[in-house]
Formats: sequence, C-alpha cells, structure tokens
Amino acid sequence: MLKNLGISTKVHVLGGGLVLLLAVGGATGVLTLRHAAGLFSDYRAQAEQEMLIAGLAEDFLELRVAERRYLDAPGPARADGIRATLEDILAISGDDPRLRDAATRDGVMAAQTRARAYADTFERAVRADPPRREGIIRDELTPLGEDAAEGLVALHGTALDRLAGQGTASLQEMERIQIAILVATLVGVLAGLGFALWMAGALSHPVVRLRESVARVAGRDARFTIPDTERRDEVGQIARELSSFREGLARADREARERRIADEAAREQEEARHQRDATMTRTLRGVLHKLAEGDLTVRLPALDAGTVPEEYGAIRGDFNQAVARVDEVISDLRDSARAVQNGADEIRHSAETLSGRTESQASTLEEFAAALDELTTSVKSSADHVAEAEKTVSENREQAERAGEVVREAVSAMNEIATSSEQITRIIGVIDDIAFQTNLLALNAGVEAARAGEAGKGFAVVASEVRTLAQRASESAREIKQLISASSDKVDQGVDLVGRTGTALEAIVDRVKRVSDLVSDVARSAGEQAASLGEINDGINQFDKATQQDAAQVEETSAASTSMEAEARRLLDHVGKFRTGRAGTSARTTPAGAPARESRADGAAPRSTRAPAAASAGKMPAG
Repeated sequence: MLKNLGISTKVHVLGGGLVLLLAVGGATGVLTLRHAAGLFSDYRAQAEQEMLIAGLAEDFLELRVAERRYLDAPGPARADGIRATLEDILAISGDDPRLRDAATRDGVMAAQTRARAYADTFERAVRADPPRREGIIRDELTPLGEDAAEGLVALHGTALDRLAGQGTASLQEMERIQIAILVATLVGVLAGLGFALWMAGALSHPVVRLRESVARVAGRDARFTIPDTERRDEVGQIARELSSFREGLARADREARERRIADEAAREQEEARHQRDATMTRTLRGVLHKLAEGDLTVRLPALDAGTVPEEYGAIRGDFNQAVARVDEVISDLRDSARAVQNGADEIRHSAETLSGRTESQASTLEEFAAALDELTTSVKSSADHVAEAEKTVSENREQAERAGEVVREAVSAMNEIATSSEQITRIIGVIDDIAFQTNLLALNAGVEAARAGEAGKGFAVVASEVRTLAQRASESAREIKQLISASSDKVDQGVDLVGRTGTALEAIVDRVKRVSDLVSDVARSAGEQAASLGEINDGINQFDKATQQDAAQVEETSAASTSMEAEARRLLDHVGKFRTGRAGTSARTTPAGAPARESRADGAAPRSTRAPAAASAGKMPAG
C-alpha cells in the first residue's frame, strides 16, 4: 500500500508524524509546566503569609523597644512613633488574601486584639501623670506586648515549618516532572527517528533502483527489465517513461545507420563541389592579396566554366566594377586631401600672423591699462587728499572765526578791566585822603593827650598807633595806586594788541574762506577726473579682455589648422599606399608645402617689426 502513495504524500505523512510527536511532547510539557506553576503559586502564597507574620512580629518587637525608650524619655515624637507602628499592625484585616488558613488568621486576629488593647492602654499612660504612667507601662503595656510578640513568634515558627515542608514537596515534585519530561522527550525522539528512517527507506530504495536503470539505459543496455514499472507513484511513472525512452533510443540507432549510408553519397558530391570552390578561392585569394597590398589595378580573370562554380561570372563582374569604383574614389580622395592640406597650411599661417598681432596688441593694452590704473589710483588719491585738505581748511576757518570771537571778547574784557582800574584808582584816592585825615586826627589827639599829662598817656599811645597805621595805609594806597596805574598802561597796550590781533584774524578768516572755496573747486574737479578715469579704465579693461579672448580664439584656430594639416598629411600618407590607374597622381605631394613656407617667411618679418613699436607704445603711458 505504501509504494502506491506519491512522494509528496509520503513527505506529508512523515511531516505529519513528526508534528504529531512534537504536539504530544508540547502538550506534555505544557501540562507539567502548569502543575509546576501551581506548586510555585502555592509556595509563593505560603511565603507571603510567612512574611506577613514576620512583619507583625517585627512590629511588636519594635513596639517593645519604643516602649522602653518612651519610658526613659517621654515625648510627643516617640509617642507618635508608637502610634504609627500600631496603625501598621491594625491595618491588616481578616479578609487579607495573604492569610490562607484559619489557624493563622485566628492568630493574627488575636494579635490585633492585643494591639487594640495595647493602644488604649498606651493612650491612658500618655494622659496619666508621670508616676502613674510608669506603673501603667510596666504593669499593663509590657505584658500585653510580650504576649502578642510571643504568640506571633510561635505562629511565625509554625508558618516557617509549613513553608519548609511545602518547599521540600515542591522540589520533589519538580524532580519528578523533570524526569517525566526527559522520558517523554527521549521516547518522542526515538519514535520520530525510527519513523523518519522507515520513511527514508521507503523513499530512497526505489530511487536507487531507478538510478541504476538510468545508468544501464545510458550505456545502451537493452537486455534487462526496468523494475518498478507497476508502481502508481512518481517512481513508477519515471520507470515507465524510462522504458519508452529506451525504445526511442533503439529507433534512433536504426535511423543513424540509415543516415550514414546517405551521408556517404552526399560526401562524394561535396568533394566535387569543393574542388570547384577551391579553384575559385585560389583565384580570389591571389587577387585579394594584391588588393590588400594597395594595388587597385588588379582585376579577376575569366576562367573555364567547368572548373569554377556558376556564380563566379557574377562575382567577377561585381568585383571588377567595385575595384574600379574604389580606384576612382581613392584618386579623388588623394586630390581632395592635397587641397585640404594646402588650405590648412594657409589658414595656419594666417592664424599665426594674426596671433602675433593680437598678442602685441594685447601686450600694449595691458601696459596701457596698468599705466591707466596707476594714474586712476593717483587721481583718486589726490582727490582724497584734496577732500581732506578741504575738510582741514574748513576746520581752520571755523577755528579762526572762533578765535575772532575770543579776541572780541578779550577786547571787551580789557575795556571792562580798564574801567574797573579807574574805579579802583578813585577808591584808592579816597582811601589815601582818609589816611591823611586819620593821620591829622591822630596828630591832634597826641597833642591833646600831651596837654592832658598823666591822664592822657594811654590815649597818646593809642593816637600814636593810629597815626602809624594811617601812615602805613597811606603808603600802601600810594603803592597800589602806582601798580594800578602801571596795570592800566599794560591794559591799554593789551587792548591795542588784541584789537590789532582781531583785525589780523578777520583778514585770516577772509583768506581761509577764499582758500576753502578754491580747495572745494579743486576737490570737485579731482572727483570728476577720477570718475572719468575710472570709466576709461573700465573700457580699457573690457577692450583688453576682448583682445585676450581674440588671441585665445586665434590660438585655437591656429591649433585647429595645424591639427587639420597633420590629419590631411596622414590621410595623404594612407592614400599614397594605394596604386591607382590614374597617371601622375603620386608626383603632386611635394609642391603643396612650398607656398606655405614662402608665405610663412614673408609673414615672419612684420611680427618682428611690430615688436619694438609695441614695446615703445607700452612705455608711453608710464612716462
């Protein structure tokens, strides 16, 4: 039954079996993993319950420590710490999912009952006076805390024992699961390997037999029976096709023998035709050899019709006509190449002459442009200096005008000083008169004191001092009057000098205004000259660029004509390799270069004579 199934069906059966084994192994693994996950979940829940009990026991131990600290040093902060710990303990309810069994839940609820009693007792202790507070803590709080802590410690020990037992059971169960998975995997691998080997044999054995049959058919062995032709799968189809192929090979062998007989007769006819073709080929080879050497006068000869093929006559006529046509074309091409060479030589000579003139003109323009650039720069610099001079003259004019104002103010001040000096002189005269009167009064007072005798001695001393002061004041007044008189003379001289200085400054201001106007005119003219020279310089630069471009184009034309002449010479060299039927063509290659050389000799002189003129023209702007 299996040999009648197709190869694709067998492969599908093999794949389906392996997939089934993998599915069974995967299902087994999933079930075992679920069981292991349940064990781990139980262990984790038991561990959470143990951690909850441990936390409560730790809170009660912290309460006892905080209780002792509060007893040693009562205070609001330590009381708040105890209250916070009690709130953490009382926050656990009986419905907490971490409490898995009733005994543990009852133990936790009993601890919370003690915690509530502890909280009430602690609040009473806080409100009580210090002597009574210590008694409440020692007699009531401490026993409550110890009972709750001992109960939770015992409950924690029971939870730890239960957790350890469950952990041991879980480990044993995991070991059993691992063994089961290994066994299931090994069984699946062995089953899959056996199934794969069986299917491989079912697929490979017919293919091996078929390969042997193909090798014997390829060796033209017709004395064996091809196996597996009765199978209804792909191997049977190939075996039946191979049997049909072997029969076809036998028919082909018979047909090959028949073709060999026919080929013998055809070969004899082919040899006769080959002899005729060989004769025509030898004739064509000789003619083509001469043609390859450049002999265009060669022609195909006429041969006996029995020794050459029928198409030889048509080939001979076409070939001779084509060679004659090529002979004529090559002759015309040689004449055209000579004409092109002569024209290119003349163009090159003209381009060289024009290039020399253009280069000389470009050099002259370049020197003229350089000189004009220097002149433009000089004019611009002069314009800038004139502008600066104009600015300086304007500033000097303003300074002179301000100096005139200062001189006028100085004259006015000198006049005021002279007036003040006259007033001071009058005041000094009054002071001198007062000193003179005081001296007379002091003299009279001294006379009267002398008359008074002893009673007037003190008054006589005072009168003597007053007289002395009056004399000193009179002398000082005379000195001041002399000084003021001398100052008045100097002031008069200063007024005269300042007046003359003002007159001179006014004349200077007028001259400075005239100079400023002249400098402004010069600056404006220099600016206009600089602008005009700039425009001329731009035009010269543009003309210089155009001349340089013309020179470049002339050089390109000269290079192109030289290249064209070289190409024409190469073309003549190539064409000269052919021997044509036109007479006198090979003797026309030498005279072509003579006129060019003569024209070059004639054109060389103007370039040398133009060079000094260009040099002198280039030096003129610089001077």
